[in-house]
Amino acid sequence: MTTSSINELLSIGHDTAFHIKNIATVHVEYVATLQGQNSETEHWLEVSGSRTMQNESIPFGTNKVYVPARFAGIEPLSESTNISVFQAIEQAF
Repeated sequence: MTTSSINELLSIGHDTAFHIKNIATVHVEYVATLQGQNSETEHWLEVSGSRTMQNESIPFGTNKVYVPARFAGIEPLSESTNISVFQAIEQAF
């Protein structure tokens, strides 16, 4: 998939489906990417999933997003298809 403008890049969220595969609580010391990042509890919520084109079953990419552990309430929304991590946070909080 190629993009030639910011508008095309932003449209990926609308033209694709994101499927959350796993949500886990991780400690900052075990994830190199999180070292040096501030957290209220030193724990983060790791949300991982894959993105597919609409009506396709094979993903074209995977994502791993880290959000503060206080947003653990998004877990019930993880079964929704085509919802971003940030939309799940907005809906739950």
